[in-house]
Amino acid sequence: MKKILIVVFVFLSITVKSNAQGFFVGFHGGLNNVWISNINPLWSRVDSLKPLSHKISSTNNTFRGGFGAQVGFEFNKNVAIVTELNGQYQGYKYQDSTLSKGIINGELSSSYLQIPLMLKLMAGHDGSGFFIMAGPSYSILQNATLTESGKNLHEVATDLKEKNYVIKKEIGITSVLGIQFRAADHFLFTFGFRGNFGTKNINNLSPSVSNFSIPKSINGSVGINLSAGYHF
Repeated sequence: MKKILIVVFVFLSITVKSNAQGFFVGFHGGLNNVWISNINPLWSRVDSLKPLSHKISSTNNTFRGGFGAQVGFEFNKNVAIVTELNGQYQGYKYQDSTLSKGIINGELSSSYLQIPLMLKLMAGHDGSGFFIMAGPSYSILQNATLTESGKNLHEVATDLKEKNYVIKKEIGITSVLGIQFRAADHFLFTFGFRGNFGTKNINNLSPSVSNFSIPKSINGSVGINLSAGYHF
């Protein structure tokens, strides 16, 4: 990942100094349907030493926002390279039935600083048309909080980052499919669908904690995305 970051910084320094035709900057934001595969009852403060007493009765994807800044360079009308600095939000909701506390409503909220490096392919006329871009992303955990409440349980919050229950660095894949519109000579607007897919298990617990098989929990999201940029 260090090599990817070096490439990003070299790319930025070259394009900024050259101010060459094809260089563009912008910002973007959107709303994502987010999830975590294989949720983990071991993160819970409730009966965490007795994971077999837990029964996850239902899980629900939830919605989180995302935003960021981007910089890119168009080599020609069909190919560009883009990097971003994003705030990415993840999480899920669930119901957990325990022997001692009954039905528990839980929600995990987490946020990441995300840096993707993507290849962008475009098709259209005069800078307007369809595009697709994809590439690896590097994410740094900013916070992760599990909040639980129920009829027989006052609301409790667990800082999963502080307890080191969740890994703090993640490698994933970011992709965007959409349409772009070049207004006048310099302004660029896009609408598309963005996906963020983790490739690494974020569960940092050890099986030795409770003699229990540790599930592989992986982040994911799909949503709509809008952006506006300035093309030099």
